[in-house]
Amino acid sequence: CGDQTLKVVIVADINANGKVTSAGYEKLVLHILDITPLDGAYEMAADLDGDGQVTSADQLIYCQTLLGLVNLIK
Repeated sequence: CGDQTLKVVIVADINANGKVTSAGYEKLVLHILDITPLDGAYEMAADLDGDGQVTSADQLIYCQTLLGLVNLIK
């Protein structure tokens, strides 16, 4: 079969620590402002509304999740 690599994307885990944190929120904001772009799995994890883009709508969802108002993990 050969060697294969599988990437798992955890929604909202923008900094790969397994949690929704203020550090992840900062990375999301820096991406939206085009200061430090996310790529690959990190960008996919930041697309919280699933529209294929990382926008202020995703920022709002992340903030709501960080505050405990929305639960993305079901």
